[in-house]
Amino acid sequence: MTDGTDPQAVGCDEDVKTLAKVAVRLRKPLTLRGQRLARGTSLGTVTLRYSAHCAGAWARFDPAPVIDTDLDDSTAASITVWAQRPADTTQETWRMGHVDNAYSGILLTGLGCIVAGARVDVTNATVFAEGHTPCLPVRAVRRGSATPALFRTGSR
Repeated sequence: MTDGTDPQAVGCDEDVKTLAKVAVRLRKPLTLRGQRLARGTSLGTVTLRYSAHCAGAWARFDPAPVIDTDLDDSTAASITVWAQRPADTTQETWRMGHVDNAYSGILLTGLGCIVAGARVDVTNATVFAEGHTPCLPVRAVRRGSATPALFRTGSR
């Protein structure tokens, strides 16, 4: 397993845990295809996913029903989903010219925690939505042991 590996292709979904999930919110009001969306409206969620088996984490974006996910229409918006390991500034990014479910490559967690983020850029407008998770998983020392262990956070 290396940074950038496709987590689905190597079976990391088998023991996946959700460490954090946050809304990807509009930064300004928007009218999209005649529908008025207020500032702060969620266009989807970004999830930080973790696999102990793969010893890594990655980002996943899931669009909200409020935004059209017509795969043949690239006129509404594009999505960028990313995972970053701040300890060494390594980042995995995936960009699509339309809005749909998307995920980044995996980043190994042995060097530090991972932040997951997503941004929806509305086509022909200066309006976007974005969100990112806290940096997880955090390392802790078990009581009575000098060996670091991952905090057990999130759920499946």
